[in-house]
Amino acid sequence: MSSPLLDIKVEQKGGAAIVRCYGRIVAGSGIDLSIRVRELIPSCQRIVIDLDKVTFLDSMGLGVLVRLNVSARQAGVTLELANPSRQVQQLLTMTNTMSLFGA
Repeated sequence: MSSPLLDIKVEQKGGAAIVRCYGRIVAGSGIDLSIRVRELIPSCQRIVIDLDKVTFLDSMGLGVLVRLNVSARQAGVTLELANPSRQVQQLLTMTNTMSLFGA
């Protein structure tokens, strides 16, 4: 699944999934990420969202990540963020949300 702003690749092994994001997680593309991760929640115990290739994350994209974290927790699934780019890490630090994801 992808949009012009965000490409999403998923690798799933057993009860774990790695969701690799390429591009921008913003108002127009965050819904794609939300749909894809929500599809994984019933079949996974752990989901890792790899943000290494994310070039920009806005407040809407951050909201998507926070809502996904809530949904995963409610289902007993661990959701983690991995390899946040510098811009993403700055936003997570500035908004004091890094600890929500174990990043």
